[in-house]
Amino acid sequence: MNHWQPVLILSTLLIASLSQAEIFRSVQPDGTVVYSDQPGGNAKAVDLPPLMITPSTEAQHRAGQPKEPDKAIKRRISISSPAPNSIIPNGLNPSTVVTQTSPALGKNDRIRILLDNRLVAYGNQNRYVLQQLPGGQHQLQAQWVDKEGKLLAQSPAVSIQVYWPGN
Repeated sequence: MNHWQPVLILSTLLIASLSQAEIFRSVQPDGTVVYSDQPGGNAKAVDLPPLMITPSTEAQHRAGQPKEPDKAIKRRISISSPAPNSIIPNGLNPSTVVTQTSPALGKNDRIRILLDNRLVAYGNQNRYVLQQLPGGQHQLQAQWVDKEGKLLAQSPAVSIQVYWPGN
């Protein structure tokens, strides 16, 4: 006989005896009602209805539809540097674009940096160095995309003015 079998048998009997235990109701001299598993004094057995057990169900989300985890995430992206209406005094020098995302980028997420709607940087970080920006007024924008290139969020456009030496 396996050494666990006596323990299992005793555990089963103990649980069964507890589930069959009677409940007694008594009234104290001061009028307080006491329920107990021990009979005593004027205690009377109480007939309890059987327990109703209902199996759990899957949680539903809005109009009875299961919640879709990916669609529930509210993604936000913004350009924190350069600030709107910034002047870049020398477009020949590298310029840094810093983005902020909420929540943090996932391992398969990517950011596209657009200058006047043209792709100038792409990657999985929040800091990009742009080389030799053309002189003039430009619009910077950041887009958050998944691994298939599907747009998940985009920043508002940030206007910048770029100068070259001699302008």
